[in-house]
Amino acid sequence: MLKVDGNKIWLTRGDSATLKLTVYDSSGAEYDYSQDTVKFTVKRSWAESDALITKTVNADGEIVLDAEDTADLPAGRYVYDVQITSDNGAVDTVIPYTDFILCADVSD
Repeated sequence: MLKVDGNKIWLTRGDSATLKLTVYDSSGAEYDYSQDTVKFTVKRSWAESDALITKTVNADGEIVLDAEDTADLPAGRYVYDVQITSDNGAVDTVIPYTDFILCADVSD
């Protein structure tokens, strides 16, 4: 199960998911980040230094979560953010830390 409400994400532990990232600039136009590095990072809390999941957005603007990314994590509340590092080195957090809820699973 994958559910996205605003920026809040729910995912069943051990499931695969593909999230499409669209970023808009200050004028409301879609921002072209194809020359930038875009990272999706999941941690236990915003204060943790160790990332549990780090993904780079692919050329299609997608964050691809594989089943093994969450299979060994306990169900619970985590946080994530998305940062863009432009080719000139500027960093912009386009999604500040937000809930990433990992739901329990029953199946093996």
